[in-house]
Amino acid sequence: MKTINTIKFQCDKCGEEYEYTPERYMNHRDGFWSVDLGRPGYDSKYFDGCDLKFDICDKCLYGFVKTFKYKDRIFNSGSRLTCDKS
Repeated sequence: MKTINTIKFQCDKCGEEYEYTPERYMNHRDGFWSVDLGRPGYDSKYFDGCDLKFDICDKCLYGFVKTFKYKDRIFNSGSRLTCDKS
């Protein structure tokens, strides 16, 4: 019997877990985002030397972006179609 290893992700905001086979992970990481904002500058509220990296599910990312004042810049950035399905 062949065992298939899985890659697991957990949303750092809501805690929802996702499991992918390696093949699906390489081709279709739908529903999950790994965000790397790098190191904040000196005037940031974050400590020097920290790296801002987090994993977030599509639902939480969508809810976060919906709170932006200028969300249309993001939802419609470069696409002729609207990105907001709601």
